[in-house]
Amino acid sequence: MEYKEINSSKLTKIGYNRDSLKMEVHFKNGHIYLHSEVPPSYYLECLVAASIGKYYFNNIKEVFPYEIIA
Repeated sequence: MEYKEINSSKLTKIGYNRDSLKMEVHFKNGHIYLHSEVPPSYYLECLVAASIGKYYFNNIKEVFPYEIIA
C-alpha cells in the first residue's frame, strides 16, 4: 500500500495498492475505510481534485465496496 498525506478538512491520508485495487482512507476522527475494486483512475483523480474530500464522498465512498477497519 502506497500512502499519500493529503490536505483535507475530513481526511488525513489515502493509501492505494494497484495490484489489489484497494484504497485505504484515513479520517481525522480516527476511522479507516478500506475500499476494494477501486480503479487506478479514481485514486489518481481523487489526489488531484480541487476538493479531495468532496471527490471521495461523491465518487468513491458509496460506489465501491468497503469495510471499516478502525
